[in-house]
Amino acid sequence: MNALVTLDGIAVSLPDGIKEIEQSLTYEEEINGIFNRIEGSFTFSDDGYDYLKDLLFGTGFCNSILFKLYIGQDTLSLYFDGIIHLSDFTELNLTRKTIKTPVANNDASSFVFNNKDIKAYLNVTKSKNDVAISAATRITGFDLFTPSTGVYDINCDWLYTVDTAFNYLIAFMSDGAMTYSSPYFGAGGEKESA
Repeated sequence: MNALVTLDGIAVSLPDGIKEIEQSLTYEEEINGIFNRIEGSFTFSDDGYDYLKDLLFGTGFCNSILFKLYIGQDTLSLYFDGIIHLSDFTELNLTRKTIKTPVANNDASSFVFNNKDIKAYLNVTKSKNDVAISAATRITGFDLFTPSTGVYDINCDWLYTVDTAFNYLIAFMSDGAMTYSSPYFGAGGEKESA
């Protein structure tokens, strides 16, 4: 079995810990979904250490690095798409020239899993990382009536369809990189106006 690791698209020496990667399917009750979780903690040395150290001391610890692990026999295939947050380094040894760090999932489900506790406001035109996105479109001219009088006298202009709200939340969590569509809540769906 052959393996290749890249950091921001640059091939580096294989870090220690590749063989200890754990993969599991977990059900998250709070999100009501099943997630494919791949977790690992790696110790980088040689060119991987140099790349991470240069970024840490050159740009600061608020940045992140794309991590990709390819495995296979004759042809390598992407096995793990992850992200390393420089602020998550657990060990930096300048004498031995090693850096130990966990790698987080960077797949579609991680956008939901990693951002589920961030508050979002549907009328804001910025994502969680301050990237420009479109605010959700409100339903205007929606009137409610007072049951005792039967008169439509309560105007509600701050309503959103489920489809519009979901579309905004996906864009908010993914900085506009992902889109949302639903045959149930979307255009022509059974609950289009819900």
